[in-house]
Amino acid sequence: MNRGYYVEPTIFTNVNSDMTIAKEEIFGPVVSVMPYDTEEDAIRIANQSSYGLSGAVFTKDPESMALARRIRTGNVTVNGLNLQVSVPFGGYKESGIGRVGGPEGLEAYQEIKSGNSSAIAFIFGILIVFLILAAMYESWTLPGAVLTAVPFGLIGALVATWARGLENDVYFQIGLLVLVGLAAKNAILIVEFAVELRHQGKSLIDCAVEAGEMRLRPITMTSLAFIFGCVPLWIAMGAGMNARHSLGTGIIGGMIGASSLALLFVPLFFYLFEQLAERGKKDKAMLVEGGGEPALATAPHAKREDH
Repeated sequence: MNRGYYVEPTIFTNVNSDMTIAKEEIFGPVVSVMPYDTEEDAIRIANQSSYGLSGAVFTKDPESMALARRIRTGNVTVNGLNLQVSVPFGGYKESGIGRVGGPEGLEAYQEIKSGNSSAIAFIFGILIVFLILAAMYESWTLPGAVLTAVPFGLIGALVATWARGLENDVYFQIGLLVLVGLAAKNAILIVEFAVELRHQGKSLIDCAVEAGEMRLRPITMTSLAFIFGCVPLWIAMGAGMNARHSLGTGIIGGMIGASSLALLFVPLFFYLFEQLAERGKKDKAMLVEGGGEPALATAPHAKREDH
């Protein structure tokens, strides 16, 4: 006892996150009590530690499992401290990276290894969609109008994930990449129809309004079909359900955002982008009519007339 081989059971109260006892791991019958105001505050306190070996949630709330999923430790128990050797175990941060055994171990490994690569993949996804649309429409402005639907899908995905208390894991990030194509698909239906109306000689404002009205039904039907197809991911149970929840929740929330808000704003952005493009064409035409070197430099592909 005199050499420190034994620690007497001790409880420290009113501990804050700046104290050393709140930052260091203590092996022994020692408990540090840190007050909190809300569940969000409690989760923030638990996750800001430099260690993450094991955690526990004690509550009568039926949503205790949702709280436990948000704690970043190797193992989390609910209303108890029983450790089962059959359950994958490991740690986070300075307590060890990843879990050992089962699909959970692979998920944690992929999450750590992915790092910021998901942001790079997302940017490349948007770039590829933009270039394909630019080649298809032979325009640099119409792809911009189409891609304005993507932020609304992202907002819907983030709100749905936050409301369900899920984390921004690798599966959610894959869902965001999928949403780029899904949101662009809905916007293409509007923009393509508006372009056809414009070729018929209608005004920009009439094209935007009529395209939004005419494409409302097909976009709603296809979006609802896709959303209902992802419901099994939303309510999945059993092994790997966390991965399915992250993927399904993000996609469903994103599709709701892309199918509701985007329907209102994509016609508006089409009008704005096309107005800028046509104004630029008129300026070039005026330079050509005026003649001189600036006109030749502006229109290098103009037809030559032989005299």
